[in-house]
Amino acid sequence: MLIKSLKLKNFRQFKGDININFSYDPQKNVTIILGDNTYGKTTLLQAFSWCFYKTVNFDHNPKFLLNYELSEEMLNGSTNIVSVEIIIIHENTEYGIIRKQEYKKINGKTVLVNEFPLKVWYKNETGNQVSLDDSPETWINDILPKDLSTYFFFDTERVNSISHKENVTEAVKGLLGLSALSKTIEHLGTKNRRDSVIGKFQQELDTDNEQDSAEIEQKIQDNELKLQNIDEQIKETKKNKEKYENRKEELDKIIHANADTKRMQEDEKRLENEIKNNEKNLEENKTEIYNYFHRLTKAYFEKPLMKESLSYINTLNLKDDRISGLSEHILRKILDRGICICGNSVKKDSSEYNYILKEIQKISGDNLYDEIKKFKYELEIREKNIYANIEEFEKKYENRLRLQKNIEDKICRIEEIRKTIRDKDDMRKYEFERDECRSKIRYLQEKIDILKENKGKCEKSKEILEKQQSKLISKTDHNRKIYRYINYAEALLEWIEENQKEKAKEIKERLEKKGK
Repeated sequence: MLIKSLKLKNFRQFKGDININFSYDPQKNVTIILGDNTYGKTTLLQAFSWCFYKTVNFDHNPKFLLNYELSEEMLNGSTNIVSVEIIIIHENTEYGIIRKQEYKKINGKTVLVNEFPLKVWYKNETGNQVSLDDSPETWINDILPKDLSTYFFFDTERVNSISHKENVTEAVKGLLGLSALSKTIEHLGTKNRRDSVIGKFQQELDTDNEQDSAEIEQKIQDNELKLQNIDEQIKETKKNKEKYENRKEELDKIIHANADTKRMQEDEKRLENEIKNNEKNLEENKTEIYNYFHRLTKAYFEKPLMKESLSYINTLNLKDDRISGLSEHILRKILDRGICICGNSVKKDSSEYNYILKEIQKISGDNLYDEIKKFKYELEIREKNIYANIEEFEKKYENRLRLQKNIEDKICRIEEIRKTIRDKDDMRKYEFERDECRSKIRYLQEKIDILKENKGKCEKSKEILEKQQSKLISKTDHNRKIYRYINYAEALLEWIEENQKEKAKEIKERLEKKGK
């Protein structure tokens, strides 16, 4: 018999559809599956056992095969399927073995509602699947007897002695003197184990309201199931968190050991950004220079002419012989009145009359002095603006040269950095991965905190339910006596468990000391 493939659907840790193909090549016939503890290797072996023989050997809630996470997500009335399908090659014929169960959410609890018959098919000569309806269990047992299956599906976490069939873990405990304590703990048991001491006491209790008691007991069991599920999730999440923490430490060491490379890469990135900014400024500077040159082209050729004109005007001996304060309106009033303010007569065409006309002509704006003075002022202002614009133009051009030189220097520096780190690892990929690790660690820690919070709520709910149960079962003398026995047994159980932990710790320390 050669195993070709294994397909799981919602089987314990494996949520959804999981397909695993095994090598059955005559020359390359080994398939290795690696994984840390609790990652599902044992569950894969149990999947074979369940599919072939409908038997499993899980530590927690062995009869509940549906994925815990999926079970929690289900709504009342909804259903989900657990199935395992194994494809094998036997006597050159391909066979398929399928076993499945159906679970349903009823009143907030996920229960098994249907166990489908085992189905086996084989491929005929034409490649079609033909159902094997005649005693499929017997057919499987003929190929691989159940009693021999443990030697083929060898579970290293539950290793059996071939000669005595004793659990290796129990054998080790016996050698270390812990077996008696373990058996005592198992014998005392819990309230949910009907064959244990505490379980038997629990069965002797009488309640006035059996329905209330049964409901409370069911709720307590549901809480215990939730607590187990939460503990498994916390354990799994802590392992994932530890994996990312270990990887982060490795990355810290790599980055620290390559601090110079990291610094040079940061310098390279900074220089590239600075070059982009400089090139942007250079383009803006180019536009500004073109605009200035466009405005200054005419002024550039006017500049020597303005300088020569001002030089010539400054050589002129211009005088202003007008009387300050007189206006054209006043002088014309005098002419119209014919009498000066001094009292003398001003007759038309007289020398006085003509003199006042000359003064009016000077004031009215036809005077050469005003025109030259105005022209000189305009030339000085324009010359000043031209000089300022030319000076600003020269500054911008000098800035352009500096920007070009700066870009060239940075390009040379980048080439030097790239030449230095050409054969070194890129620290940026490690930085990115480290950031991802940090994010994962934060997320997983938040998940752990939420799980612990949910665990606390579940424990509180269980505590309240147990108190309610205690009130119901303490109503009669008989119940009080039995309850006292249970308390004694639980106290003894707690003491033995603590004693076992201390002894195991002591033995471990001795072994570690000898190992050194």
